[in-house]
Amino acid sequence: MKYEELRTELIRIFNNNNFIEMYKNRKQRKLKFNNEYNYNIQIIYPGYKTKVEGQTVKAYDFRVDYENIAISHANIVVDLYNKVVQAPFLKKELLSFINELGKTGMEIELDKYEKIHTYNFISPSNNLLLHINDVHRSLNKKYLIEGNRKNYSISELSILIPLIVLQEDINYPMPKYQGRKMSFYRYIESISCDNVAQLYEVIRRTLSHTRPILFEGIDYKDIVELSNYV
Repeated sequence: MKYEELRTELIRIFNNNNFIEMYKNRKQRKLKFNNEYNYNIQIIYPGYKTKVEGQTVKAYDFRVDYENIAISHANIVVDLYNKVVQAPFLKKELLSFINELGKTGMEIELDKYEKIHTYNFISPSNNLLLHINDVHRSLNKKYLIEGNRKNYSISELSILIPLIVLQEDINYPMPKYQGRKMSFYRYIESISCDNVAQLYEVIRRTLSHTRPILFEGIDYKDIVELSNYV
């Protein structure tokens, strides 16, 4: 399913299930997201960042849960960095995977990324996760640490990432706004990190509500052009 198709379907489901009334009554609903891998993924809506004026939704907010654990952009950033640290020779393939995922969404051809799929990655170290938690705390943010207690396969990422970034496409649609570009900029940066200090900076950029200046020396071309793949 491509991004525009996914966006349209999700908004349809929200609106057909009394999204505004649920928000006003402070109620939530769980939507099981059916997928070809039968992963236990749920979309929890409406979220607390939802904005409603009268009978108009100004901003849709929802949460993506996998195995009953909320997954955030920061979790994806840490997972990608963890992969590169363990297998730096797969960096180019990971960049290609993320760039293609940004364009095609769930229709990505995973057969092209067999090396990533078959590599025996281990979960991020507890020490790394504690430091990531410190970065969050320094910004008065909460780190969903359970979301990094495992390594995600590329098939899991191919479903989770499109759902997580979809919120940006819904509320800040391209080409007028940045949409999912902002998220994918951070994913590319995490793969490009040379050390953990750089990862901490990418985490800060991920949590920022501003639009950070892009790093020099990183090829963002495919992400910049995502406006052509709405």
